Amino acid sequence: MKRTCYIITLIVACTLSVKGQFIDAGSYFRQSPISFNPAATGHNDVFTISWNFRNQWLGIPGAPTNQHFAFHAPMPKENVAVGLLVGSETEGIKSKTNSYVSYAYRIHANNLHVSFGIRGGLNTYNEDQSAFAEQTEDPLLQGNEDSYLIPNMGAGIMIYSSNYFLGFSLPEFFHYDYTNEKIDYDISQLSYLITAGGSIKVAPFMAVQPSVMFGIDKTERFSQFYNLNLLFLEKYMVGAVQKLNPNDGFNFSSFSSLVMFRANPQTDIGIGYDFNLGDFANYSNGSLEVFLQYQFSYKIKTASPRSF
Repeated sequence: MKRTCYIITLIVACTLSVKGQFIDAGSYFRQSPISFNPAATGHNDVFTISWNFRNQWLGIPGAPTNQHFAFHAPMPKENVAVGLLVGSETEGIKSKTNSYVSYAYRIHANNLHVSFGIRGGLNTYNEDQSAFAEQTEDPLLQGNEDSYLIPNMGAGIMIYSSNYFLGFSLPEFFHYDYTNEKIDYDISQLSYLITAGGSIKVAPFMAVQPSVMFGIDKTERFSQFYNLNLLFLEKYMVGAVQKLNPNDGFNFSSFSSLVMFRANPQTDIGIGYDFNLGDFANYSNGSLEVFLQYQFSYKIKTASPRSF
């Protein structure tokens, strides 16, 4: 059994090490845009704290897990907002922690808002092969542990009103190249994200909220996320996300269901679950995601339709 787990973990680690630097923002990308676009800093117009956790491919050793905490707020000068994002990712024998400070400058014109954002911080990369030490005699896998610390930055722009949003971002300018064991500063290797969505009120008690996210990574893979939410009484949300991954030949390999509840005017609680639809369903129990958000205001007046 241990040997089987070792083989699976090794396969996962090797697969993830070559998948590039595409930022998977998870099923709640609409509710947590600050995780990949610094222009979303302060978009709720109140001091906001959020936490997002994702455990992918339940039941698979070494499968990806990631989480991030975000703190952001507008400053007394309403054109400026600042934030802090702290996150971690684990994939097989590799792990990464991120710490970013973000800044956004916003231009307001009636119901139209344009935000320009930048962020800077540190990434820590760690590769721990100790999990393989008891499973193989390969001298290259005998408990070696390597760590790397690199500075990083990102940028983005977002245009939004009370009914729609459109964003473009470069989440990370640099990354660590595990294959060549060096920091890659080649700007031609950047990953790009495009997001768009809206909120359409179809009845006094219900709104339809479609959104999409497109990502292009350094290997020119084109990932697609399609999301449709139904919001009832501005308090209860149910939704679905369909992801098309180029690694799967754009097959419908998973389908995500979302629910979210506004416990009070300040607190949002969400949970999502990915259902595997292909052959991989025989090996994984799907993926679990949790989203929590707290806004320090009893009367929230935000121009952004992402925060319902």
